[in-house]
Amino acid sequence: MTDALEHATTQWHEINARIGDASGGGYPPDPYLYAALLDARAGWWDHLGQLADRPEWSTDAQHDARGRIRDVYAIACSYAAELNRNDAAAVRFRYRIPTLHPKTDAARIGLDSTCRECGRPMKLDRYAEPNRCPACPDLLYGITPHSAEQAKTYPPGQQWVPGPDRTEDYDGD
Repeated sequence: MTDALEHATTQWHEINARIGDASGGGYPPDPYLYAALLDARAGWWDHLGQLADRPEWSTDAQHDARGRIRDVYAIACSYAAELNRNDAAAVRFRYRIPTLHPKTDAARIGLDSTCRECGRPMKLDRYAEPNRCPACPDLLYGITPHSAEQAKTYPPGQQWVPGPDRTEDYDGD
């Protein structure tokens, strides 16, 4: 158990340091890598939470203090993972990075971001009337590149807009 926890903690620290390097002060130089690292850290948060939730960390998880701490830590890890997934979805939306799960990403970000160009909430379809704004990003369906180099070789995503041409229930999930 201790080896698994040490490995997961080391991996989390490494990913965390890479996120700091890739963040670019809010304007990452490689947003593909930045989003991929946020998703990776979410996975390590999940793993740390699962390790913490194992019963061998406590003799009686219902009554002793270690069990209560373990439970709170596991919940905190799950919450941190969700926050990282939300941040990764926001990066994909802002930088028009395709995803196989556009409906999930749309729900994660609440589509309430403000466009830096027009100052209005971003639209799913930036060319829709009224309020055309070519600077508002699109939500794209497609293979998600994990670096700017991969993005050069992957096919571009297709604009995803929920509606009659794309059912509300299907987004590649």
